Amino acid sequence: MEGTPCSRRACGGGFGRSLYTFVGTPSVKDPERQIGRETGDLQHRNSQRIQTALPVEQGSDHGAAPARSPTSRGAREPMTSTTASPAPAPAPVARERAVIGVLLPSPAADGGFVDGAARAVARHPERLGDRGEVVLDLCHDGSAPPDPSWAGVLCHGGEWAAWLREHDVPSAYPVVLTDLVPIDGPGDPLAKATMVDWQWDQAAHLAGALAAHLAGPAAPIGLVAGPAVLTQRRIVSAFTAGARAHRPGREVLVAHVGGFDDLAAGARLGGLLAEAGCGIVSATADGAGEAGCRAAREHGARTIGFLEPLGVHAAVVDSDVAGVVSRLLAGLIAGEELPAVYRAGLVSGHLELVVADPAYDALLAPHRPAALALGDATTGAAR
Repeated sequence: MEGTPCSRRACGGGFGRSLYTFVGTPSVKDPERQIGRETGDLQHRNSQRIQTALPVEQGSDHGAAPARSPTSRGAREPMTSTTASPAPAPAPVARERAVIGVLLPSPAADGGFVDGAARAVARHPERLGDRGEVVLDLCHDGSAPPDPSWAGVLCHGGEWAAWLREHDVPSAYPVVLTDLVPIDGPGDPLAKATMVDWQWDQAAHLAGALAAHLAGPAAPIGLVAGPAVLTQRRIVSAFTAGARAHRPGREVLVAHVGGFDDLAAGARLGGLLAEAGCGIVSATADGAGEAGCRAAREHGARTIGFLEPLGVHAAVVDSDVAGVVSRLLAGLIAGEELPAVYRAGLVSGHLELVVADPAYDALLAPHRPAALALGDATTGAAR
């Protein structure tokens, strides 16, 4: 149920944000339609709030806020009869209220990583009790410190690392950072946060081996990668290793886009790779990478996609971003002690290389042990 949007200035604070709340059980006849509407709105919600309600169990020992008095905000108003002899009003039911700050890059239209988190927020399924509420306070702007009302913080993407350090957020709140960034010694505030290791390099190793097979004995392989952050560097290294494990000496041409949503750059690079003779072009740059794949196919190359439906691709790296974010939100809401690193690799159920031809699975089976070991080794080095 949606409330009336109000300006961020009127609501107080400095973030462009939205509030999601669900009281009781949301009634959604068409969940996918609901998701599409809410996710699309995220592109336009800076300085707006939308209210919805998620219940949290009263009286739990998971860090929920103390019970509120009958006059506090969020308490249920007493019910009064309108008859001549009114019956005594029942005692009001106090509601507990837990607020989780969710910091999400804006706009949510990258066709992959950010959109996955937006879906998790829009359809979050937690129901922890019949009384109380959980509010997901969605913010797009890191110009202000964390809100004192928050009971936990989830930051989506490594770009929030500087904000977490600047305000020493992990010292005051349970924090999830949905990326893996290097720790600058034991005094680094991020040493107290839970980080997500997507281990996309595991699937990229398999994708590289498949690309080497599909490209034939001599043609180079192309890769449209995202900005050269840690996760993308790991992907490039793993993709190249997988290709050369299948065909030693295979030439791999890598082009990095400057932004995951730079569709024009992605299309240009994908076309250039195909024109350079690449028999297959793979992508790991969300929407920009998908644009590169479309351009490569126009030049006759086959493609391997990333965080996209299989469609016309020979294979796609399928990463359950929404599922991981939803799971970690549930942990913050319940006050769980989350691990230092939440691994979302091939063995987690959150990651797989989905192939168009089942015969490719047998081809890739010998490469899986090396892919799994690669992910474990790089996680340890980064953390």
